[in-house]
Amino acid sequence: MPPQSKISKDSLHQSASAIIREQGSNALNARSLAKKNGCSTQPIFSKFDSMEDVIGQVRELEFEGFKAHFSESMQGESNPLVGAGMAFMSYAVENPNMFSFLFLEKNSGEETGAPSVSFLKETLFSKDIITYVKNDSGLDEAYVKSVIGNFYYYLAGKAVTTVTLEENATEEELRQEFKDFYKAYRKMYKKKDKEA
Repeated sequence: MPPQSKISKDSLHQSASAIIREQGSNALNARSLAKKNGCSTQPIFSKFDSMEDVIGQVRELEFEGFKAHFSESMQGESNPLVGAGMAFMSYAVENPNMFSFLFLEKNSGEETGAPSVSFLKETLFSKDIITYVKNDSGLDEAYVKSVIGNFYYYLAGKAVTTVTLEENATEEELRQEFKDFYKAYRKMYKKKDKEA
């Protein structure tokens, strides 16, 4: 019987995540993963079918980590829409390479960042946020969804430029920017509502 590998699947996941965080996903391959674990590539392919399998599993695990970060960051926010924006941006700023991996890179057989983007949309258009904006603004649901939709596109663009162009704002600046954006769109749709 051949000796069992001392390299666990979990340690390979952790190492793959570390490579992505430190150097970006383009740096992750069988050789770099083996080097990070101080082994040959054999233990990798005894635990996974392929590097695509490694990448897919790491994506799933890291996405769960992103969701936990998002949920934790939302705690105690008085405006959940602004809170969602802050949670999303804090992840992008703290983990730019992992953010790119989860949101900007094409998953095999899927649209770019498909599960991650769906999660963000579902969160922003959740019953809690829709109810908050509706109660806060007095707008009907169609206008509420327009406010949230505009915020979604603004937030996505802000995160992408922050990660790709390394344009960082302070937490206070971001929070104020999101509040100002929300107030401006709330006011604009209130005016449209009155004119209708």
